Amino acid sequence: MVVINHDVDAQNVGGGRDFPLLADGEYPATIVAAEAKVSRAGDSYLQIQFDLGSTNLWQNLNLWHSTSIKAMEIAKEELNAIGVALGISRIGDSDELIAKRVNVKVETEEAQGDWPAKNKIVGYSAFGSTSMPAAEQPVQEQVTTQTDAPAVPTSPWA
Repeated sequence: MVVINHDVDAQNVGGGRDFPLLADGEYPATIVAAEAKVSRAGDSYLQIQFDLGSTNLWQNLNLWHSTSIKAMEIAKEELNAIGVALGISRIGDSDELIAKRVNVKVETEEAQGDWPAKNKIVGYSAFGSTSMPAAEQPVQEQVTTQTDAPAVPTSPWA
């Protein structure tokens, strides 16, 4: 337990904060979370959180999309690229990704309508390398995934 002794000031809660965008480039990252989520449309997907030190980026992989085979193919290619960058040939479950280091190539996606510009991950390479071969070369189908959506785990604190 940590003693805080803080009086809450309802007049000083701040507004929504915009986080500064990263410059396009390659950054070392650590995978700190990988969990199944459910979209508003009811589709399950894998969300991977990358800690880049100064910020976090999330990658959503539609591995179990209910209607789009193309979305699932793209997600499998993305997961293959992550596996290649990590030097692993099989990903049995999402916990195997946690605490793994990888370089991520980040680009800025321009603002669209009411949505502000944002950073997105567009490639992966082995941690410590200076090139992005995983992003530049086509990736062979290496990862097998379940065709049924996984049960979304519930956290004991949820």
